[in-house]
Parts: sequence; C-alpha cells; structure tokens
Amino acid sequence: MPWVLGMLLLASAGRVQIPTGEYQPFYKQPPPTDGGQAQPRPAEKVPAFELDVQAVTADGFLAFVRANPKWQRSKVARPSLTIRSPDGN
Repeated sequence: MPWVLGMLLLASAGRVQIPTGEYQPFYKQPPPTDGGQAQPRPAEKVPAFELDVQAVTADGFLAFVRANPKWQRSKVARPSLTIRSPDGN
C-alpha cells in the first residue's frame, strides 16, 4: 500500500490521490433487437486522479469565476453532442 503514504502527503497539501480502479455503470445496455434481456455494461477502468480534500463552496466558485472571466458560462465553448440510436444511425 505505498499509495497510502502518497495520500497522506497530498492530504497535507489539500489533495488526496485516488488510486486506479474500476467503475461499474448502473445503467444497462439497450435490449437486443431480438427481444432478449438488457445486459449490464462492462466495468470501466478509471485512471488514478487527485481530489481536493475540501469541497468547493458556491461562494468559492463564484469568487473563482469573477477572478477568471474566461470560465464564465457564456464564454466557455461547448462541444456539439451527437446522439445515435442503438443501430448506429
């Protein structure tokens, strides 16, 4: 468990290291067209990442956005979203 020492060091700096793991999606795959049962989705691998120890408050976020206007909602580019049906169309 060498990552525990790293977590303790990062926690003293306000962040903790979350180790690599897996996420099991709670939603199922679309049912097959032949009428079979919907199957669970396979687990997704999640790489290690850092997380702040303290949650960001609404006031803290507002202060950040005011200090960094480029992150205001109206100025952030949004990627286009394409929704496809299960048959790929």
